[in-house]
Amino acid sequence: RIAQVAAKYDILVMMACHRLFVDSWPGNGLWYDQQRMPESRVLDSWTMIAQKLCGQWNVFAVDLQNEPHASSWGKKHQTDWNLAAERLGNHVLSVCSRWLVMVEGVGYTPGAAGLDDPAEGIWWGGNLAGARTAPVILQDQTKLVYSPHAYGPSVYMQKYFEVPEFPSNMPAIWDKHFSFVQQLTRQPIVVGELGGKYEGKDQEWQDWALGFMKERGMGLFYFCLNPDSDDTGGMFLRDWTTLDTGKMALLANFPGTDVARVRAG
Repeated sequence: RIAQVAAKYDILVMMACHRLFVDSWPGNGLWYDQQRMPESRVLDSWTMIAQKLCGQWNVFAVDLQNEPHASSWGKKHQTDWNLAAERLGNHVLSVCSRWLVMVEGVGYTPGAAGLDDPAEGIWWGGNLAGARTAPVILQDQTKLVYSPHAYGPSVYMQKYFEVPEFPSNMPAIWDKHFSFVQQLTRQPIVVGELGGKYEGKDQEWQDWALGFMKERGMGLFYFCLNPDSDDTGGMFLRDWTTLDTGKMALLANFPGTDVARVRAG
């Protein structure tokens, strides 16, 4: 029903597994729970979702798992998220071949091959370093989108935000963590979460980040619309009515999707 109402307003919808259980946050950091939610049940859930919503025109993508921070990537472990993303992604495409498949990165423990040091300032979901040696391979690569998460000083003051050369140091950090994947694999990047209070050093970081993504041709889901996120704020102010004019001006300069025009052909 929500997707149908959204369609009336030309709003696109991405289905995302944000948590395995309604009563568990942030969860175990994996895409499954051996006791309560084995991978077979995860696959069954995606079957149900795809069968129900594949025919709904404005549902365009799935985000397979939000911030699988306790998963590994390219380490030949049972917890290797890159291999799980292939299994889950191919399963979704077998039911709904038109959807895009968004794959987030992992965290820092156990991390990815080549990037597993907590001192590197890795955000949950922002570690795609394993794709250098173990990229995700789907049955239809045109449907694969890498979707890392990244935040700024208002969420946590990473050490690289405090150096004198900030923000000119940021391209090298993002290239190490995730932005390299676009050129190396020729797959697109849509940053799945990025936002903040947009004041002080955080504003400086966001101005840099959106400029960098625009230059590199990356997409973005900005976090978030609602104002009650304590560490980021929202696009609405606390009255849930007034828009944050600074954030709106920032986003006005970033390319967006004209859904009505796309529908009209």
